Order: sequence, then structure tokens, then C-alpha cells
Amino acid sequence: MSKSLVRWMPLVYGISFFALGCSSPYLALELQERGVTELSLLLAFPAICNVLLGPIWGIVADATKAWGLLFRLCSFLTCLSMLAVALVDPLWMFWAVLVWSVSRTPLWPLSDALALESVEGDVGQYGRLRLWGSVGFMLGVIAASGFRTVFGGAALILASGVWLAFFMLTLFLPSPKQMPPQNLTRALKVLISDPILALILMTSALHFGAHFAASTFFSTHIQSMGLSDNWTGASIGLGILVEIGVMAQGNWFLKRFSAAQCFTIASGVAVIRWSLMTLVSAPLAIMATRGLHGMSFGLFWISVVALVSMRSPSEAPASGQALLGASVGGLGAGVGVYWGARIVENGGTWAMYDWAVNIGICAFVLAGGLLWLLSKPIRTG
Repeated sequence: MSKSLVRWMPLVYGISFFALGCSSPYLALELQERGVTELSLLLAFPAICNVLLGPIWGIVADATKAWGLLFRLCSFLTCLSMLAVALVDPLWMFWAVLVWSVSRTPLWPLSDALALESVEGDVGQYGRLRLWGSVGFMLGVIAASGFRTVFGGAALILASGVWLAFFMLTLFLPSPKQMPPQNLTRALKVLISDPILALILMTSALHFGAHFAASTFFSTHIQSMGLSDNWTGASIGLGILVEIGVMAQGNWFLKRFSAAQCFTIASGVAVIRWSLMTLVSAPLAIMATRGLHGMSFGLFWISVVALVSMRSPSEAPASGQALLGASVGGLGAGVGVYWGARIVENGGTWAMYDWAVNIGICAFVLAGGLLWLLSKPIRTG
């Protein structure tokens, strides 16, 4: 274990996800308040960049070995472009959001690659580092809400300030130990020709697409039933607390079950959760299902990172995590939120959860097939 690096990872995750918590829930709202049009296109930019540019950023990171430089460059550009999104005239918003989307794309795949490097591939220990991202996100949502109450908006300005703090942090990050670059071409060929990895990524995209749609329109669902926004906050808070607990015990889960078993369990719990959302309307029951969300997402994330890490050649760790980011945060999130918006528009949030169940069942079946294929795991690379 790289003790010098592992000590920094809680700050890396905590501060970057704090910034995400400040911006993600409030981006659409603050752009609407400023009269920005074409919101659907602007909000799709991060997902599009994850799909198109995420793998490229990963290859650049593995080819140059300049992870620290990429962290500093991208975090600085993210800070400046987030400030531009908060302040520029709507006529220039297209370019501000585009630069912000491009510059933020590699930050979390690089963080995951660094975290795995710091614990020498022990994904159980990785979960104890990644949980600080969940803590940071929750605190960021709370801080931005208070910031908006006091200043009548400006959550995005707060987010840009947090990104500045993250940039300052990257100036002091120790360099990770990495493999020499001469085998990168072979490693990339292994990575993109691995059918098991393709199945992992496809299943992850399906699972996360349903998850992202269900989470995006959760507050809309609460409002449609005439419930107070307080129930939205309480439910999300409970889900995050459960997620933190699951990640904290990632080592326990991955010692008692294989990563593929955890992946399948997470997919099954998600189906149960979305099925319950089609049935319950009592506030406490909805909160309980949000607890299942924390269970399914926490277990999903530590297991899928483990699976991708096991299938990634040692010469291309950042490329493997970037492919995961492209499939989950790009394809899954992008298609999921588009699909969710169309269904909510035409049939309401209840119909969206019906479809989430169907997509979740597909993901569960694929996860079961993956478990069968990996009954005798073979690591590539």
C-alpha cells in the first residue's frame, strides 16, 4: 500500500464530490433562473463528453504517465469554466458548459485509478476511500442549499470555489508508481478485445441508466404525490448514509463474496427497490426504499470497479476506469436521463419506475450471466 498517496485520497474524493454536490442538483435550476435556453442539450454535454472523450483522456493518462499534470490542468480548467457557467451571458453559455464538460471528464476515472494504485488493487480498501466521495457529495448538497438561501442563488459560484480548493490540493499530491509505457499498445488491444469486459460495461450502463433516471426524477415523484420537499432531503440523506456504510464495509463484502456475486446482488436489490417504488406512497416507506438505493449503488460501485480493475492490464489502469466512466457516466447516464424525461413527460413518474423495473431485470439477467462466465475467473493482462 502506498501510504503517502492513500492518506490524500479521502481529500481527493471528498473535495471533488463536494463540488459535484454543489453543482449537480442546481445546475439546471440556476441556468433556468438566468433565462438560458436549450437546456436539454447543455445538460447532455457531460454525458456526451464521458462517452466520446473519457477513453481518450484515459489513454493520454496511461501513455504520458503525467497523472498529476492532468489532474492540475483539468481541475484548474474545471474551476474557471464552472465560474464562467455561473457568470457569463447566456449567449456564451454553450462554450462555457462545453469547456466545463470536457475538463471534468477525466477527474473521477483518474481518482479511481489513483485510489486503486494507492491500495495496490485491493478494492475492499478502495471502498473505504471512495466513501468520502459520498460524504463530500452530501455535504456539498447541504452547503449549496444554504448558500442559495443566503445569497438567493450562486450554488455554481460556490462549486467553482471548491474546484479551486481541489486544484490547490492537486499541487501537493504525491506521484503514483506506474508501469513503463512501452506495453501500452498491447494493453489497449487486450482491453478493447475482452468480451467479458464488454459485458461488464454493457450491464453497468443498463443498471446505471435506470438508476440515474430514477434518481434524477425522484424529487419530481415526491412532488407529484403532494409530499413536502423535506421528505426528498430526508430520503436522499438516508440513501447516502447507507451507501457510505456499504462502502465502508467493502472489504467485508468482497472477502465473503466475489465481485461478480456482489454485482449480481446489487442488480437484484435495485429491481426490488424500483418495484417497491411502483407500489408505495407513504413517506416512511419511500424513505425505506431509498435506503435500498444506498445498498444497491454502494455495492454496485465497489463491485464494478473491482471487476474492471481485474480485467484491465496493469499497463492501462486509467484507460480501464475511463471506459467504465464512459459506459456508466456517459452512455448509461445520458440515455437514462433522456429516456426518463420522455417517459415522465408522457406517462408520469410512476410509469418511469415501471420501466426502471424492466431495465433492472435485464441488467440482473446479464449480471447473472456474467457471474456464470466468471465462475472460474481468469485475469487478463
